[in-house]
Amino acid sequence: MPVSAAVRRIAREQDLPASEADLLRKLPEAFLPYRIKDLYNLGWPMRAMRECLTPPPPSGTVRAWCNRPTPANVRSFLSKLPAMPKPTPPASVTKVRKRGGKSKKYPPSPGLTAATTEELANLSYYAQRYRSGMAPTHKCAIANHDFTQRLRELRDSGVTIAELADAADVTYRSIARRLSYTKSTV
Repeated sequence: MPVSAAVRRIAREQDLPASEADLLRKLPEAFLPYRIKDLYNLGWPMRAMRECLTPPPPSGTVRAWCNRPTPANVRSFLSKLPAMPKPTPPASVTKVRKRGGKSKKYPPSPGLTAATTEELANLSYYAQRYRSGMAPTHKCAIANHDFTQRLRELRDSGVTIAELADAADVTYRSIARRLSYTKSTV
């Protein structure tokens, strides 16, 4: 019975418990593929099962074991073994976002206070009206510089670009572009 993607995602970074790893190492080779298949169906990743075996079998072999049907006589032997552990969620759940095909963990965003949101909306209003020909002392030029500096401070403290864009009532892309510039605007 296949498990949901959420269960498999929970177990992705986990290793098998030591007791289960020892059992896999001691299990006769005739029954090993079927125990691994049952662990995989519980949600354990193939990587965790491969790494507990010495020497680790090729990943293609483990994948073939997970797709193999289980005969009835093997099922009766496996039912006599200790219960299989289930993957448990990690203590602190962090957001996982995909970038460039690789999963990266990010700590939860500290968020924005109401005062900060109001400040960003106010600065954003004037920063949008800034034009390069304006004097550096013009209200819009000062607001543009202050807005960029404030965005950089907040981004460095862990606030997401999406939250900054919502607070400033502008697009995600405009905030990302503003933060990607290296030189100051004054």
